[in-house]
Amino acid sequence: MPLKRKFLEQSPLLQHIYMAFMAEKLFLTTQTLSAQNGLPSRPPSRSTSSARKKPPVASSPLIDDSSLSKKDSLHRASVSTSQPTDLSNQVDPNMMLHDRMDLLEQELYRMRRKGKKHAETAQINIQDVQLRMLELESRYTRLEMRRRRQQALWVLVASVAVLWALFFR
Repeated sequence: MPLKRKFLEQSPLLQHIYMAFMAEKLFLTTQTLSAQNGLPSRPPSRSTSSARKKPPVASSPLIDDSSLSKKDSLHRASVSTSQPTDLSNQVDPNMMLHDRMDLLEQELYRMRRKGKKHAETAQINIQDVQLRMLELESRYTRLEMRRRRQQALWVLVASVAVLWALFFR
């Protein structure tokens, strides 16, 4: 079951679980295909691969035997480590599945908690912004009312001054 890349990028643990699941699925598929085709399910051991004849290497004065033996030992080590191990002899596949499901459940629970925490912080931030907007709006209305009172007071003072000037002339 392929998952979306954005979903897998959220957590390295989820990536490991997904890769382990796909690796086991690939292993089991190759094992069943080899059983159906009559091929041996286990890869040949190292003794049979070392029993094969190697092509003769022309000796060169530039290459000494110690470097050849190092390269040969490195090649043998890489071949032996790259051969897959038989998982069915080591661990029950159902147990591996249950372990992965447990890890997946833990990861989903952790992501759910993290999501709730992010949602709560976002809600708190939204409420904070709304509170600031209400505070700014109330300040603006108070300033507007004060300015209107001052204008009304100036109009009253100007009209009283005009009336006083006309009356006491």
